[in-house]
Amino acid sequence: MGNMIQKRFVVFLLFICLAKHCTSSPSPSQPQPNFHNEPQIPTGIKHFVLIHGACHGAWSWYKVATLLKDSGHNVTALDLGVSGIKPIQVQQLPSLSEYVKPLTEFMVSLTPEEKVTKGLDFIVRYDNGTNNPATSAMFRPKFLATNLYQLSPPQDLTLGLSLVRFTPLYDYDVIKLTTEKYESVPRVFIVSDQDHTIVSDVQNYMIKTIRQKK
Repeated sequence: MGNMIQKRFVVFLLFICLAKHCTSSPSPSQPQPNFHNEPQIPTGIKHFVLIHGACHGAWSWYKVATLLKDSGHNVTALDLGVSGIKPIQVQQLPSLSEYVKPLTEFMVSLTPEEKVTKGLDFIVRYDNGTNNPATSAMFRPKFLATNLYQLSPPQDLTLGLSLVRFTPLYDYDVIKLTTEKYESVPRVFIVSDQDHTIVSDVQNYMIKTIRQKK
């Protein structure tokens, strides 16, 4: 049971850490942010794909998306499964693969020419009974205020508190990775020294681990 809890906690941290990916290729002039429709295929300038963290949705990127658009870039902010404005509930999403499906479908939609750069205080639900592993979790308001929105204006916290949802906790299901394309996408990690959830030491450990696998 201890190992299972640790694994699910790691997956939950993964959802927190989900970061933005960006693509470079040509795009029409004056592109508009694309929050919930089909992904726009860029044709001239940079195309940023923004991926939200746990309990949030595409809406959480509204400031970044606006700044990028005003700078002439194309923007796609995706809702992952049971996130944002998607009507589906956590009980209806059986696996991690289904949770990240909006992102994987978007990545598949890119043409070959496009280059892609890519103890917490929370409430836990046991939809299958307390004798079974937890099924979903959500940050408590105090944790949101002191650890996720501590540098944001109060309006952003109010928005977040009104829109955060339970995020699913999955067992490790099989995710297929092809050896011929694994690590073929350049990755950039931006260290956040004021991150209260994934502290700098953990971030540096993650970077070191990735480098050792190369």
